[in-house]
Amino acid sequence: MLINNLRYVKELSDFILDKCDDTEDSKGNFEVITDKSINLENILIIKVDYFLQKKIHPNPKAPDCLIIQRCAENEFDIYVVELKDVKRPRKINKKDVREKFTNCYELFIKKEFKEYFYSDKIKIRNIKLWLVADPHNIREYPQREHYNKVTEFDMLLEQVTIKYFNKSIRIKRYHQNPTIKDCSKMRAS
Repeated sequence: MLINNLRYVKELSDFILDKCDDTEDSKGNFEVITDKSINLENILIIKVDYFLQKKIHPNPKAPDCLIIQRCAENEFDIYVVELKDVKRPRKINKKDVREKFTNCYELFIKKEFKEYFYSDKIKIRNIKLWLVADPHNIREYPQREHYNKVTEFDMLLEQVTIKYFNKSIRIKRYHQNPTIKDCSKMRAS
């Protein structure tokens, strides 16, 4: 219901994608991978930053993608994804990251498409906020794998919580391309 309804909103049609990646913004270093077992009819990927920039002036900061996955009849998981191609942690402004995730909820979900997301006919099971960035360049220099452990940057990021649907959600960072698993086989958290 949620995915099908949003898929046919005319003003969103130019912002619905097959995948969430950063090929337009940089060298195409990051993407969110969708597990091959997921039926593509159960996934909707919206380029929310471009939508909000076209719709609202002055242009608000927004994450790259909003991904909605159908898990069961009228039950959904939401992934909000920011892709950052940086080589140093200080290049990631935590205030900007927080603002992007907040704007996605406040401006896109709660304001522009409230009637879809706040329907009593659907249930949002899980909400995940993902920052995909490799600020220690681990992918190029695997010997730096020890940076993958909790760093000061990650500890500061973990302190950031953002309210989505009256839940406090923490941002999780990935240095590799994360994979969306088939939620129809998983329980809601």
